[in-house]
Amino acid sequence: MKLLKSIEAVSPDRPVLVAIDGFDGAGKTVLAHELAELASTVGKRRVLNVSIDDFHHPRAHRRAAGAGPESFYCASYDYQAFQDCVVAPLRAGRPVVPAVWDVDADKPIAAAPVEVKSRVVV
Repeated sequence: MKLLKSIEAVSPDRPVLVAIDGFDGAGKTVLAHELAELASTVGKRRVLNVSIDDFHHPRAHRRAAGAGPESFYCASYDYQAFQDCVVAPLRAGRPVVPAVWDVDADKPIAAAPVEVKSRVVV
């Protein structure tokens, strides 16, 4: 609850982008889902949960980079797509596209753009 209150206090009159970072298996996705669920019941701001996991490169691209740690960090995610679909539109006050790739199915997602109103936490 304390973390949610701290996040909600950041720039309360405009959208805010919050990133959760950590090692694989640390619980980043679980924490994000729990925060979004808590916000939906007791929070003062709406939360749009967007995950970098929905911005993977295709499997062939990831595998072509090799299996070492550097290729994992450099080739797994399409950071430019995340920037173009989430960060830049959020900053400009335009709708964001919350996902572009289904990593399990290894195919593109045609996610509808989502309008981000003031006070939303992404």
